[in-house]
Amino acid sequence: MSKNRTSAPVLNKPGPFNDATWELSHGVRVQTHPYDDTLYAFEVTQHKVCLGTLIPNDVGDMERMRYVLDNNLSIDGFECNDEFGTVIQVSSE
Repeated sequence: MSKNRTSAPVLNKPGPFNDATWELSHGVRVQTHPYDDTLYAFEVTQHKVCLGTLIPNDVGDMERMRYVLDNNLSIDGFECNDEFGTVIQVSSE
């Protein structure tokens, strides 16, 4: 009698996040960076100054962050989830 083995599902890196870079309003630029095996972080810069890197806790967080960024919704006040307590502050200039 053989045992059926089931393995845990493997999450693949989401294709649309690979090396993605795009522009938002007010000179804000977003670039994705691999964070771990399944997640990407979002580095946010404005006029070549790093405002912070949004680091998701899980794939759901990453998808929500991407939705906000793709739709150019306000990210002012977003917490970066880094060790430093960085909060995104976008200048309207």
